Amino acid sequence: MFGWRERPRKPQRDGDWLIGYGMATCSMGCFRNPTPAAEVRLHRDGTVLIRTGTQDIGTGTLTIFPQIAADVLGLPMERIEMEMGDTQLPEAGPTYGSSSTMGVGAAVLAAAEDARSQLARLANLLPDEVEMQDGKIRRRGAAGGQTIADVMSHTDIGEITGSGSFDPAQHGKGLAMRTFGAIFMEVGVDPGLGLLRLRRAVGSYSAGRIVNPRTARSQMTGGIIWGWGMAAMEQSRHEPVLGRFLSKNLSGVAIPVNADIPGDIIIHFVDEVDEHASPIGGKGIGELGATGVAAAVANAVFDATGKRIRELPITPEKLLWKDRPAEASARRG
Repeated sequence: MFGWRERPRKPQRDGDWLIGYGMATCSMGCFRNPTPAAEVRLHRDGTVLIRTGTQDIGTGTLTIFPQIAADVLGLPMERIEMEMGDTQLPEAGPTYGSSSTMGVGAAVLAAAEDARSQLARLANLLPDEVEMQDGKIRRRGAAGGQTIADVMSHTDIGEITGSGSFDPAQHGKGLAMRTFGAIFMEVGVDPGLGLLRLRRAVGSYSAGRIVNPRTARSQMTGGIIWGWGMAAMEQSRHEPVLGRFLSKNLSGVAIPVNADIPGDIIIHFVDEVDEHASPIGGKGIGELGATGVAAAVANAVFDATGKRIRELPITPEKLLWKDRPAEASARRG
């Protein structure tokens, strides 16, 4: 996808810019946090309410959790609502460590399956032999089926509450787990001005089942941008006597903006399912996108200029240094 095998073996020029290519591997721990409880409430009118005390920080959980329940209950997404982010809701795992989908998502999955099993019993069906589609429950592989309203109308029950949890100690016990990837970068360096620019990037990742490709690509793209900021821009300078930060807020810290990032960032996921990591078969991805980026950028800078820079960020003064003897020797080698 990147054309790594066909890349030029010598530095290329594009006007004033030296062009360099670099890659690095990515790896991250598979952090799994327990979720003691999640609820999926199935109403007689075919609507669903998911209740979980976790939080959404813009990573896609507001989309993914309804997707999980919708798949189990055979309902469209617009029929499913969520309550989250309140300590009065069922206790859920935290939102950090790229762990929400595995931990909380697995509990939501279990709660939705519990609600389906209860509905199956009301319909005089065996829970292990049913499926739901278009709001109807039926024996797996059979035609037709009974609507949720039909099943529940024969009882005084207006709502079924499914409960679920996830305990990582009981799932995939004793197995080593990680996420993996490879990131490829093309950069431009202006040797006269010491400027560094991202030209394009391709990341390929092994992270189990991808529940929502759109939100997953968005997360990984953001991770690469995050990694670019670490590699080329962001730094926290200290006052040398007292050791305090010179910048008290982000107004004094350079971070990537749209003009720093080209549109040519490609994300690829290996098609796989890791049933050992979670009942969903997926693993965490959010922070994986940032790993390896700085190393790939540094390798691309070396490819373009022969300068082996080992301190971040790679700022103009470092790019304007003359070759040190070791660097010059490595370049000739």
